Amino acid sequence: MAGLTVSSTLDVSGIVSQLMAVEKAPLNALKEKETKYNAQLSAYGQIKSAMDTFKTALSKLTVDALNAQTAVSSAPTTLGVSAGGTAVSGSYSITVQQLARADRQQFDGLASASTQIGSGTMSIQVGSGTPVNISTADTSMQGIAQAINKANAGVSATIVNDGKINHLVVTGQKTGEANAVTITAGGALDIFDSSKAAAHQAAQDANFIVDGIAVTKPSNTVSDAISGVTLTLSAVSADPIKVNVTRDDSTVKSNITAFATAVSALNSTIKKLTAYDAATKTASALTGDSGARTILNNVRSQMTGAVPGVTGFNTLASLGIMFKSDGSMSVDDSKLSKAMTADPTAITQVFTGTGGIGTRLTNIATQILGDNGVLTSRTDGLSASLKTVTAREADMQTRLNAKEKNLYTQYSALDAKLSGMQAQSNAVSQQLAALYKNS
Repeated sequence: MAGLTVSSTLDVSGIVSQLMAVEKAPLNALKEKETKYNAQLSAYGQIKSAMDTFKTALSKLTVDALNAQTAVSSAPTTLGVSAGGTAVSGSYSITVQQLARADRQQFDGLASASTQIGSGTMSIQVGSGTPVNISTADTSMQGIAQAINKANAGVSATIVNDGKINHLVVTGQKTGEANAVTITAGGALDIFDSSKAAAHQAAQDANFIVDGIAVTKPSNTVSDAISGVTLTLSAVSADPIKVNVTRDDSTVKSNITAFATAVSALNSTIKKLTAYDAATKTASALTGDSGARTILNNVRSQMTGAVPGVTGFNTLASLGIMFKSDGSMSVDDSKLSKAMTADPTAITQVFTGTGGIGTRLTNIATQILGDNGVLTSRTDGLSASLKTVTAREADMQTRLNAKEKNLYTQYSALDAKLSGMQAQSNAVSQQLAALYKNS
């Protein structure tokens, strides 16, 4: 023990060290448990991560994703297009005749935006909505613009300086004829009445023709003209624009491949964490742990057999999605392509139907990752055990420290006594020797 001085009569440090080695055996056993619990918690953290990735892959196997469509415009800067899962493959001819726009009114003002104009009244009405009164003590152009923006009246106000005077510009927040803006002002503020606007861009709808059918919409972003297709009108077109909608097989394959990869990763993670090397007699963190195996078995059990109500391509294997001998999953691209061409609807049903594999797996994954799932119960149990062990370690370490101190005290005292006895023995021997010499 540091700081103590002992004689050479007894090896106090050595004796105490050997005695404490025996005393520390229970503490070492607790430390081994602590290491084991930490390793198991880390292992379950890896499984949770793999399960999260697996669930994310499942979330991409939706009806829309499995029916992914690609839309292409012959003039994307004039007409942008995108397609969802409900879109139908086909070609369309679209001519943009007029863009939708918001109401915009400009009023001439003063050389200074801070000059007080005087008292008056003002209200703003958007379409057939209820007029909103604009109230402000600051009747400068700046104060009026701020009051309009705070009133939540469906418009925004700004001040534009042209180098000589300031202009109040009021713009509607929504496009379309139904969102025309009417400003009614009186008193000194009557200069901002709609009838006094120096320039007025009236609100208007978008007009375009789809395959000979005239369409009118209040916005330039239109998602209800062609089923499943969103149109973004950016400019008027002199000539018809071609829009082609086709099935996006590459995205469907990519999502299915990601699913198979996630299954393989989950399988690999759990196998690695539960493995036992017989040759080296080495166990893994979760060797013999039933919880980890239960997770893998529950997932795999949902991926076998035919999906009820689906004929033909009604199993994962029939789609080219198969388990390998090591438990990993592979995708036969040729077989999957054949199924997608022959019966694309079946693929959707296999994954997303009421009894579909994707639906069942999502339920299982949600359960496993939930508050009452295997992962939570095992990690909670391990955390509680770890907390108990570390508390016992701390308590035992305190007692061992006291024990070690006592042993040093006892053996140091014994060493001192033995040293004294040795000194007395030496003195007696010297006296006897002297007597013998004198006689």
